[in-house]
Amino acid sequence: MRSAKRKGFTIVELVIIIAVIALLASVLVPVFGGIVTKAKRSSAMQEAKNLLTMLNSAYIAENEGKPLPEGIVLESGGYWFVYIENRLYEIALSGETDSGDTSFSLWSSPQSKGGASEIAAVLNNAPAAPFTITVDGVERECTDIGCVITDTDEYVFAFYSLNGLAVAESGYCCGIYAGSVINTAEWLSVPPDSTDEIPNSSGEPDIPIYSVSFELNNCAADGAPSCSPDHDYSVAVTPDDNFTLSGSPLLTINGAAYNGYTWSGDDVYILTVPKEDITGDITVSVTAQGKSFSFGVTAVGCTVDSANGSAQYGTNLTLQFTPGNKYSLFNSTLNVKIGDIPCINELEYSWNDESGLLIIYGNYITNNITVSVTAVLSKCTFIYNTDILSLSIVDINNKPIVIGLDDYYIDIGKDFSFHILCSSNIQTVYIAIVIKNNLYYFENKPVDEIITIIGNTINADVDVYISYQPIY
Repeated sequence: MRSAKRKGFTIVELVIIIAVIALLASVLVPVFGGIVTKAKRSSAMQEAKNLLTMLNSAYIAENEGKPLPEGIVLESGGYWFVYIENRLYEIALSGETDSGDTSFSLWSSPQSKGGASEIAAVLNNAPAAPFTITVDGVERECTDIGCVITDTDEYVFAFYSLNGLAVAESGYCCGIYAGSVINTAEWLSVPPDSTDEIPNSSGEPDIPIYSVSFELNNCAADGAPSCSPDHDYSVAVTPDDNFTLSGSPLLTINGAAYNGYTWSGDDVYILTVPKEDITGDITVSVTAQGKSFSFGVTAVGCTVDSANGSAQYGTNLTLQFTPGNKYSLFNSTLNVKIGDIPCINELEYSWNDESGLLIIYGNYITNNITVSVTAVLSKCTFIYNTDILSLSIVDINNKPIVIGLDDYYIDIGKDFSFHILCSSNIQTVYIAIVIKNNLYYFENKPVDEIITIIGNTINADVDVYISYQPIY
């Protein structure tokens, strides 16, 4: 008896498959979720950096060169960041606490292990709340307190908000840097534009903050808009596509030229100013140069002003061609290659076959260049021989054709006429015209009669023989 064919899975097999799928999902979903979260956080951080650079430029312009104060709180993509020690630190809501009659929202770095309890402990060492800060001359009560642990210290900052975190009326500052974890109340009443030195917890003057401004050409810099003499200042400079940082930057500190920096890298360069040299505002000027590529030229029937050399991205390459004596550039053959790719688009180069000027546009110079120009043979030499001393030849314009001097050229494909002059009593002469070693014309002609060679037969040098006796 045949057994029935099996159809589908058993319940046990289905349970095992579902369990395996569930196990894989439990492993992979958090991984993928973490990747997405990391990407969002990275994008938000970059946008916050861009915003910080923009705000710093505006703040410097409106505050007589003073850099943006530390403690600025920025929101980007649902993430929050505070600007301390020339960098952005991410902060997140970690809880609430009461200090006196005021309830504070507590913010801290996500990496902080202590969280809300750590900030609360810090507040216990501070004078009684409520804290106030002065923004645009108006005293505001703080409703948010934050704590960030940096590589060098632990910092508390305070800011006010009407609806969670919000930008203050000034447009630049929604937080005031509160300094060290001790004696924070002394910091909280200082306006953002104060020029007074603020004592830190040790009673010593605060470390000064100087602005850093950039003038960048064909490159970008990823650096903080301010610096201080408590640590070296570094910035990464990246050239635009097809540009290279072959030159050195120009720096000033306090308006004076400065060259004590280090500048190193391959594609991306790192500029570093030692902390002991940071004594004032810094300006940085960097200009990236177009990458260099070689070019070579082959010229047939003509010459070129530069047969080989180097061309630079972003700078037009100009070549001047001159036709040979018997040649013309009109209807000549031109080939241009960038790398192995022929240039066939008039947007890439300009060619004038009348003047012989070739321009390859700099924005398309992205590889080595080869150029070939073949000029067109357009003229041939007219030569005559005679045994009559008193005889000469002139062209239709009465221009003498002199034997033994410069070559006399006539156009290929065009009719050419001449006539004979003779000062003796010779009335007729024998004339033979040879083109390409073939006899074209032979006749006994009266002196001073115009002789014309038809253009479609002129395709090589023309030799004319004249005698008072028969030649052939």
